[in-house]
Amino acid sequence: MQRVPSPVSQVEYSRVDDGSNARTPELHDGSTNLQKNYTNTNTVNKRSEGSSEDGNGFQGRQKSRYIWWLETACAVLVVGALVGIITTVNAFNNKPLPHWPYSLSINTFIAAFTVLLKTSAGLILAEGISHIKWTSLKRPRSLRSFWIHDEASRGPWGAMQLLWNDKGRHVSSLGAFITIVILFLEPFSQQIVTFPVCVQVEPRETAFIPRTNFYKEEGITVGGSSTSIPWKVRNSVNQGMFATNKPQLDISCQSGNCTFPNEYSSLAFCSKCEDVTANLIQVPWPNPRNITPVPEFARYPKITLKTADTPGQNLTLEIVTAVGSVEENRRSLVARGFPSIDVIRALDTKTYVAYSCKISPCVRSYSAEIRNSLLKETQESEHMLPRNLMFGAYRVADLDCLQDDKKQQLSEMGYDLAKDPRWLPYNVSVSYNVTEKRTKFRGSCQFMPKDKVDKYCDKNKPGAGAEGILLNDDAAQIVPAECVYSMTDIAGNALNENLFKDLFKGEIQEYGTRSPPALFGNESMMAIWHAGSGNGTLEDISGLMKNISDSLTTHIRQHGHANLSQPARGEVHYNTVCIRVQWAWLIYSGAAVVLTLLFFVWVVVQAKLDQSQLRKIWEGEGMHAPFYDFKSSALALLFHGLDDNSRRELEEVGSTSEMEKISKDVKIQLVATEKGWKLATVGQHE
Repeated sequence: MQRVPSPVSQVEYSRVDDGSNARTPELHDGSTNLQKNYTNTNTVNKRSEGSSEDGNGFQGRQKSRYIWWLETACAVLVVGALVGIITTVNAFNNKPLPHWPYSLSINTFIAAFTVLLKTSAGLILAEGISHIKWTSLKRPRSLRSFWIHDEASRGPWGAMQLLWNDKGRHVSSLGAFITIVILFLEPFSQQIVTFPVCVQVEPRETAFIPRTNFYKEEGITVGGSSTSIPWKVRNSVNQGMFATNKPQLDISCQSGNCTFPNEYSSLAFCSKCEDVTANLIQVPWPNPRNITPVPEFARYPKITLKTADTPGQNLTLEIVTAVGSVEENRRSLVARGFPSIDVIRALDTKTYVAYSCKISPCVRSYSAEIRNSLLKETQESEHMLPRNLMFGAYRVADLDCLQDDKKQQLSEMGYDLAKDPRWLPYNVSVSYNVTEKRTKFRGSCQFMPKDKVDKYCDKNKPGAGAEGILLNDDAAQIVPAECVYSMTDIAGNALNENLFKDLFKGEIQEYGTRSPPALFGNESMMAIWHAGSGNGTLEDISGLMKNISDSLTTHIRQHGHANLSQPARGEVHYNTVCIRVQWAWLIYSGAAVVLTLLFFVWVVVQAKLDQSQLRKIWEGEGMHAPFYDFKSSALALLFHGLDDNSRRELEEVGSTSEMEKISKDVKIQLVATEKGWKLATVGQHE
């Protein structure tokens, strides 16, 4: 770097005897030359009076030292404050508003960190700009520039003046800009978090929806050729058939808003209806005398639905009054409830339809959620339970509960897992021993492959009747109890053979020519007639049967075996105020920190270079150039203000406004003298 010419060559120093034999430099007009007798040697000798040589020049030279320890500590605090804000808000992001003592909130901590950030950054900026006002005087600058830098170190108004005066030409402009930026840290930092209403999981509570693994209806009794069906079962059928509102499950959800993350299954009843109109046989009434036109009574044919399961029990719809009556009563609908629920209906005098429905035990799988205390349950699938008369139950095992090694064992035991990838007809019964308070398993080896008997059977455990020997304990428990769905045969079949057999037995008669015609029939037949749209479509009858099966399912799910049927468990949600971080608003604080650190590093490096260069120049001229750390201290001006000659030239300036006006044209520079650093004017002001 080219050495800047020293202003000492432009000024004149003379010895002034103040009675203490001290040498005081006097600064005169720059047009005069330095007096010949004021040599570097004399200056050095005078500066070295009272001290000895150290072998490296003169003892008075100070070594460079780090003067930014306080600012460095503040830089650490600036970064720490930003990290504190980020860590705090991240720890509570999307979480409920914490309840701290003394009504403290998260904004309190954000504000505290922001104040720490702003204060620490303010000190760095103030000291950095103040130091620049000194180091910039390695070259002549206006007194106004010195004053503006000093004002900028004191606050935002001075910072704006510095920006206007410097116009971004120096690093001090960056410091002034940051000084203004940090003014708005508080409002911006308060936007970092918002407080929306959110839904949270209550870990201390659990939601429940009833479901059933094992169903054995208490109260179903068999007497002779008839079976007694308990009223609660009959009532659930009646509710499905006649009630406008379906019966509801007894759910448990404390907050009224719950979710069930996993699909769950339960024993149930499922319905299925099909159109069997193609199986109808029409036989017109005879017209023995070939009367033309055809008499009214001959317009009603005899409609018959043959049933393959019960050949001798065909269902027939026909005229019931004597031929030739004035007004014939004709059957418009006829139904029966066993072996299936079959219906024949006349849509008009020439169009007839027939439907066949079944309501049978099954397993239903659901997904669900509860919102505002209302259960929204979606049926995902259903599987009809196979009836096993030998084992007296409807029973399946859920293969989704098992690991592959358990499935392999079932395959070795003779089960066909390829037929259905999930539901396996299962021959192991599950029961609960109240006395022993444990679940018991019982399975027969009757159909076990012979080469697997020794592995899975216990020859010391003989079964009853056709069971043969029984499975050993490990084999019987391959499928855990919660994965077995079982309904006793009497509970599953009594509805069809007993309740439905009588409930859906009847007819509706349409009387005469009235419009609309009068209808006569029992309540069950009326329910079938008016089901859905009332038009007698397949969808209408299917909807009625589904209502009945749904109502029965609700009953079953709430009356399963208490020890073998655990409810579906879900999460309880509640509305609360949460903290949500708006990360974009942290950009402002982060930018302020990054700019502050950039400014600080820039100032430290530049100041070190400037001060090293300045000391080298003046010590080369033989002047006393100590290391300085003036920064924002007022003592520097009080102890080392303008030299005497400069003060005499400016002594007529009195008011502050006049000083400000003249300062634009007064050029000053930091010079080294025998008594340390001085500010000297290096040109005439206008």
